[in-house]
Amino acid sequence: MLIVLYKDRGVILRDLKISEVNSLNKAIDILEILSKEKEWVTINEIIAITKYPRPTVYRLLYTMEKRGLIRYDSASAKYNFGFKFLEYSNALLASQDILQESEFTLIEMYKKLKQTVLLATVENDSLVYIFKRERAAEGIMYTSVVGQKRDLLYGALGRVLLAYLPKEQQEKFLNDPLPQWTPHTISDKASLLQDLEKIRSEKLCVEINEATIGLGGLHLLFLD
Repeated sequence: MLIVLYKDRGVILRDLKISEVNSLNKAIDILEILSKEKEWVTINEIIAITKYPRPTVYRLLYTMEKRGLIRYDSASAKYNFGFKFLEYSNALLASQDILQESEFTLIEMYKKLKQTVLLATVENDSLVYIFKRERAAEGIMYTSVVGQKRDLLYGALGRVLLAYLPKEQQEKFLNDPLPQWTPHTISDKASLLQDLEKIRSEKLCVEINEATIGLGGLHLLFLD
């Protein structure tokens, strides 16, 4: 598996001290439930998780259904994402300069290597996949999805990103207990710091069995 990582250049330009829109936050909470459950959910399940009043939840669901953000299945009385999000997703991907600039190269890389190729960026302290070409395989497949988020310290992919983050952001993660997904995951600070220095020197990282047993990858960083 070859995974290419793009380091986001975005910065927060202003910090406006304004109050949030409560109803919008509640609508987003409902969408978060749909994204995590991976299945159709009932209004009762949404109420049980959010603790919001039934009339509030119903109005939010009704409004989002009318706008195409969610769908309602009358046979099961359940809700799921609407196809409007496909429009938003396509618009978002089309606006990513790094994707437009690198897509041809990534596809050629996939054709030559005949291995899964991923492109990822960072957003709000998480990795987000923005491109995927996946190799068909027999038996059990481990797959990633465009738009999927992962922990920044997930496997070597996260370490490549961490190696090039500003020092203050690195400290934020290094001061917390390091997660361990398998017995092979680097989980102590000294070893991680040594590995980050190696990554900066070699501009790549190879990992096997660190995020998932039986899975390995070559991780590169594109800097511009």
